[in-house]
Formats: sequence, C-alpha cells, structure tokens
Amino acid sequence: MRMPFPRTVAALCAVSAALLMSACGQGEPPAGPPAPTPAPDAPSPSAPTGTPVPGPEVLPTPPAGGSGALPLTPGVYVGEGVGCGRPPNAGFRIYDGRGISGSSTSDCRATIRSSDGNVHQVDQSCEDTYSGRRSSVAQTVAIPNASTFTLTEGGDTETFRLCAAGEAPAYLEDLARP
Repeated sequence: MRMPFPRTVAALCAVSAALLMSACGQGEPPAGPPAPTPAPDAPSPSAPTGTPVPGPEVLPTPPAGGSGALPLTPGVYVGEGVGCGRPPNAGFRIYDGRGISGSSTSDCRATIRSSDGNVHQVDQSCEDTYSGRRSSVAQTVAIPNASTFTLTEGGDTETFRLCAAGEAPAYLEDLARP
C-alpha cells in the first residue's frame, strides 16, 4: 500500500529540486514557499505595496447551543477598581478557556445557549470549592473585546478586565492555564 506524502514533505521536495536545478544552472530560482491561503470570507486588507495590514480585532463567535469557548483570552480578570497584585476573593474571576471561575468555584464549564452579537446567554456548571458539589447557573456574559467582560448573574452585574501576565499572583495565574 502506497502512503501519500504529507503536503509539507512534498513542498520541501519541490523546493529542494528547484534549488538543485538552480544551483546547476538549470531553470529559474524558486520564488519561495507559497503564500498561505486566506480563510474564506476573511477580509484581507493590504497596503499599496501588497504588505498585509492588521485589521481591527475580530472576535470569533462561539457556537450557540453547545459547550464552547467564550471569545476571551484565558487569564486572571479583576473587577473595576481592583488591582491585579492582591485581588480580594470577590474581586477576581479566572477564565481557563472552558468557563469563568471565582474564589468559591472551580472546574467551571460554560455552555452557550444563545449569542446576540457580543452578548452570550450561558449556562455555567461549576464545582463548589468547599463542598465539592456541582451546580449550574444561568448567566449573561457581554464581551466587548477579548480582555474585558461584563457578567450578569441573579440581577447583579460586574465588569472585569484581564490582568497582564505576571501582574496577578502566581497561584491565580496557574488556575487560568487551559
């Protein structure tokens, strides 16, 4: 049974052959590796010289009706007016790529019920840090950008911002690792 070469091996062979032919004076030198193909429907702004220009931050829309990562950067988040160095228990949240935990919850898993723009209706299942029991709560999470979110739960609303790496205590940063 013959196994096909992976694309990268085939590309390396083609470039190597072209380099060898060029070194021997046969053929044109290779133009270099092919440019990556842009994702379908992705805008591709470019400068007059053809150099790509970074566009505005575009947050991915998580799939509704299933477990899915929220469009947030994993890390330690603190409430408005709270410093990153020593946040009080009620003043921080941890996003690990799966759910938003607090000081009294762990192993949280968000299930997105619906999304409307940057506002997500979420069912979040967490383990109570003290009793070990798992419970679920409905939340609204508004995410204007990948480093800020507003959490509404049981009528209470609070906004959190991401702490830069190394600003929060190491034990909290360890909890945020996916």
